[in-house]
Amino acid sequence: MNISWKLIQPNLVEISWPKSISEEILHEQISLRNALIEQNQLIIYEIRMGYHVLSILFAKDINSLELDSIIKIAEKSTSRLPYQSIKKWIVPVCYDPNLAKDLNEFCRNKKIELKQLIQIHTSKEYLVHFYGFLPGFMYLGGLDERLYLPRKHKPDAAIPAGAVGIGGEQTGIYPMQSPGGWHIIGRSPLKFFNIKTNPPVVPAQGDFISFESVSISSYEKIAKDILLGKYIWENE
Repeated sequence: MNISWKLIQPNLVEISWPKSISEEILHEQISLRNALIEQNQLIIYEIRMGYHVLSILFAKDINSLELDSIIKIAEKSTSRLPYQSIKKWIVPVCYDPNLAKDLNEFCRNKKIELKQLIQIHTSKEYLVHFYGFLPGFMYLGGLDERLYLPRKHKPDAAIPAGAVGIGGEQTGIYPMQSPGGWHIIGRSPLKFFNIKTNPPVVPAQGDFISFESVSISSYEKIAKDILLGKYIWENE
């Protein structure tokens, strides 16, 4: 796949792919990131990923020869598979108006029944592309186009932790209370960010998220079990 390079600052390189949400692009990004960390002699301060952009911040300025070396590493690495064991994480979600303030309005807007919304939303596997916006906020690819809906014109001041929302062509989970402009259609009792654990987030880039519909009583039981340390987050 064609990629382009740009030296944004003397110590910052930006690598761009075609503008799309793609599993192929994600795998190339992971391969390139891993190859750079393994093979490059320069000290990398930070690597950031977006849907179609990878930014490399170095600890020092780089020259043209060093940039050429990075490009050669990229050309050799993008055909490699990611160095990780891909997992699928099951996320319980309660699709109930008492926990999801926008659920009924979303169904009216899309002209679908609640059962159909749940069926569509839970039938897909969502790819974890990267984390951003908030600590623990997963940017997921794979939303069914029947559920696309532009973000709200006026964002909400406080969306609760665990809220499952849809914004534009994406779905995601708010890991903590936050302002936000997505349409909230459900809520999960799971904790998606814990600064006291290593790593503070569990699903890795390249893993998959699968939503599972649960009742309010099951939601409350899971939330209680999490507080008591009895709940184990399942993966396949």
